[in-house]
Amino acid sequence: MNADELLKSDDVSRVAEAEFAQPLCAAVQIALVNLLRTWGITHAVVGHSSGEIAAAYASGALSAEVAILIAYSRGQAMKNLSDRPGSMAAVGLGSEKARRFLKPGVVIGCDNSPDNITLSGDSDVLAEVLDDIHAADQDTFCRKLAVNVAYHSHHMFEAGDAYEKMLSPHFSHQPSMVPMYSTVSGTIVSDPSTLSPGYWRRNLQSPVLFNTAI
Repeated sequence: MNADELLKSDDVSRVAEAEFAQPLCAAVQIALVNLLRTWGITHAVVGHSSGEIAAAYASGALSAEVAILIAYSRGQAMKNLSDRPGSMAAVGLGSEKARRFLKPGVVIGCDNSPDNITLSGDSDVLAEVLDDIHAADQDTFCRKLAVNVAYHSHHMFEAGDAYEKMLSPHFSHQPSMVPMYSTVSGTIVSDPSTLSPGYWRRNLQSPVLFNTAI
């Protein structure tokens, strides 16, 4: 069914829904990791948000089966969200400049680079924040993301507990790994046991420290 979903046109495809997006993205990324391995490329890895699932697989810390389990469970956990609309938007500002525009209900969900962040939170408040950014400078890049949930914000606290509980009974890790630059902690992970179900809960809920990791 997921392969068929990838081939559908934009107006009927459900790939933007977390239930489909999470395992589909992980499957494509795992396939790319396997391709890179055939070229002899696996020295150190980094992943962004759910991309850390494929990064953990690339590092050797997880099997492909466990990686897909993590991605699938992440999508299923989204079903436990409340009905309050959540949104995300890419903004062409560094984190320090962006903070002055924040309002209760919207946070910096991803610190991507010195000049790019992703805002996440309540849809109505996010719209106000984007209006304020454009009012300050019309040339500032702002683009809402094609997601229907607010990852890496308070919207994820409700799903986090369910996510961790889904993973725990079936989770396992490999005995060794190459270094992985964690965008959850901003540190280097070299012990596979660090990437526990609790880690993946934090990966869902916490800001993405991609700029720090890079």
